[in-house]
Amino acid sequence: MEKNSLVNTGLVGKLLSDRVINKNVIKAIILKAWRTSKSVQIVDLKENIFFFKFACEGDKKRILELGPWNIEGFPLILKRWHQNLSIEDMDFSSIPIWI
Repeated sequence: MEKNSLVNTGLVGKLLSDRVINKNVIKAIILKAWRTSKSVQIVDLKENIFFFKFACEGDKKRILELGPWNIEGFPLILKRWHQNLSIEDMDFSSIPIWI
């Protein structure tokens, strides 16, 4: 898979926690909960902000549709990311939920 296609299937996630959660803990929880059909790479961007690289666009769509997600009781806000969007410009102030 080309690098650009991985970028196009990426999500940025912010964990709303007052403590830093280790990337390995997040990865273990996410891989078990998400059960993706192909690989997901996790990259630390900032404190409690991660980039999730999906090898499969369908997995990314499913993860967004099945949310919201939480890790150790803390909400994980997921947003689509595009190359021309900086992390600082992303709005993590709301979580879409169905009632």
